[in-house]
Amino acid sequence: MSWAKSLKFSHKIFIAIFATALVTILIVCGAFYEMTASYRREDFKSSYEDHMQLLGTALMRVEETQSQLAQSTALAVQEALKKGPLSTQELKRLAIRHGVAEISIFNNQGQEIASSEEVSENIFSHCDEVRGLLTGAFNISETPMLLNNDGTISRHTMVATLDHRQIVGVSVEFKAVTQLLGEMAQHDEDNEYVELIGPTNTSLGQLHRRDLPDDSHLKDNFNRPDGGYWIHDKLLVISSLPAKMQNYCGARNGQAIEPRYRLITSISTKTFTREKQRLLTALLVIGVLLMVLALILARYLTRLLLRKIESIRTVVHDITKDQNYSRRIDVADSADEIDDLARGFNGMFEAMQAHQNQMLEAERDKARSQIAAQVAHDIRSPLMSMGMAVNQIQTTQVDALAILRSAIQRVAAIAQKLSASANISKPSESSNVEVPKLTLLEPLIVSVLNEHRIKDRDLALEGLSLFPHIWTVVQVGEFQTALSNILNNAFEAGATKVRLELRTETKKCILKISDNGKGMSSEIQGKIFERSFTFGKATGTGLGLFQAKSAVEWSGGSIEVHSIEWQGTEFVIQLPMEKTPSWIAQTIEVPVNGVMFFVDDDENILQAWKERPAPESVRKFFLTSIADLEKAQDLQHWPENAVLVIDQNLAETTKGLDVLASLAIGKRSYLCTTDFDEKKIQDQVKKLGVWLVPKPCIAAIEIKVREQ
Repeated sequence: MSWAKSLKFSHKIFIAIFATALVTILIVCGAFYEMTASYRREDFKSSYEDHMQLLGTALMRVEETQSQLAQSTALAVQEALKKGPLSTQELKRLAIRHGVAEISIFNNQGQEIASSEEVSENIFSHCDEVRGLLTGAFNISETPMLLNNDGTISRHTMVATLDHRQIVGVSVEFKAVTQLLGEMAQHDEDNEYVELIGPTNTSLGQLHRRDLPDDSHLKDNFNRPDGGYWIHDKLLVISSLPAKMQNYCGARNGQAIEPRYRLITSISTKTFTREKQRLLTALLVIGVLLMVLALILARYLTRLLLRKIESIRTVVHDITKDQNYSRRIDVADSADEIDDLARGFNGMFEAMQAHQNQMLEAERDKARSQIAAQVAHDIRSPLMSMGMAVNQIQTTQVDALAILRSAIQRVAAIAQKLSASANISKPSESSNVEVPKLTLLEPLIVSVLNEHRIKDRDLALEGLSLFPHIWTVVQVGEFQTALSNILNNAFEAGATKVRLELRTETKKCILKISDNGKGMSSEIQGKIFERSFTFGKATGTGLGLFQAKSAVEWSGGSIEVHSIEWQGTEFVIQLPMEKTPSWIAQTIEVPVNGVMFFVDDDENILQAWKERPAPESVRKFFLTSIADLEKAQDLQHWPENAVLVIDQNLAETTKGLDVLASLAIGKRSYLCTTDFDEKKIQDQVKKLGVWLVPKPCIAAIEIKVREQ
């Protein structure tokens, strides 16, 4: 068996344990099902046998009651005959008064001489033994229940008159029997047919459910002994009950006519079948649960039995995965063969670790060279922007200083990356991966475009809102470097114009960068994101687009390239978009007749706040330091109608958040800062319960009176 040879040893043990448990579960569940089904089968049969016995008892009581009624009526007629013959009308009144079907009077020849109904039959023609009433051989004759020509069931009681010259006959109809059988047929959904067989082996009537046809073969089973019989998918229950009859034909002295009724009932097994199906379903569910439990136990027992082997396998697998040969297998101080094998592995790992350290040292030297090349590539663009900005400071001071500040921040980020990479041999102390930030995307794009516009490059940005609103999580420095590298490559590839389009879709934002450069072939498009791949540039390092792809994908986004030779190239960057944080201020609410204090050491920012319209009832104060704020307002007694908007990084050592923390005025506090994407500041804002206003969003802030 080749498949068995391909299985692991642990799998073979697991299969053996699980298969044993599985076979046991199947045997136990199967045996339980057979035992339970057999018990329920017998219980089902016994319950209907008992049911039929109860029905038979009820029929006997009805017959006894009707017999007593007939006898009392016959005695009443005897008494009435003492006064003389009775007319038909008198007999009808007696029948109605006593609740019987018919009262008849016969002569000594068995012929009718008076009757409450029309009767033309001779009573001796059915049973000559009735003559014994006239001779005094017996005092009463009772027939069993008989089927009349009209389909009704009746019973006849006959007594002689006091002079023994005539016979009084009383007939009682058994409507109660028909009703009882009908109720029996409709009582239970499993009851299908009920048929009563008389002592003469003739059917006294068959009742069945309304939706079933007559069954002419049911009475063929009357010769079976009492009990239940499974015939096909039906249960047939036969029960006997004694017939109350006396002095009627062969009913005496062991004659051929046996004085009993036979009750035959056909019962559907739908309920029993449903019970079996429910039992089977329950057992299947239990079986599945037991199989799951067996699976868990088999896994546990397998692991318990193979724990030492698994320990060796795990360590070897982990070393194979991460090449960390400092790992060791836990070995017990025993003479166990597996422990001895583990000690041999540990010795091999020590030798390989020493060899790995030698290889890592050589790799570090190579990595330092690559990092230096990356930094030299990334720092070139911001340094060029800084140089041009310095030349323009005298004429366009504000914009040039903003560009210079952005470029310095990028150079600082690159320097930090270089510093972290210098400690590549100590990964536990620092990391060369930039910390991602929850930030606004538009200012990042605009700052990079401003750096390139200062180089007199033709750049167009479409889809940019007047007010930044796209929040995303990115490595700020890495993303800006990636975007700058794409723009540099476009112009270095001969483009004279670059068009950027920014738009948002559900849960993502899309930035398209299109140029009219010389484009590239499909073969080159498949390689441009590979490290160290470059083409068309004598000084290219092959790091720019590799870094761009890494930065975008690290942020959970994607970057694609579409290019046509001699027509141009388009890069499509997709980034996941975040919801606007709840602690970012959209408006500033001031109480009626309130006061607003704006504190910022940047006159341009204060000017931006001055230009924001505010209700006439609100007074505004513009201050450049915390010291000026303390002169204008006692910080120990801050008014209830006053709102504070303060910068984080002022000339003083005290930070804006420190002032807000000491005031503790909650939602009347607004921190306005360019460092809005710093996680420490965001965490402190949420902790203090104050608002955060990104400086790029000042123009979008609405100042309004708080509704009472």
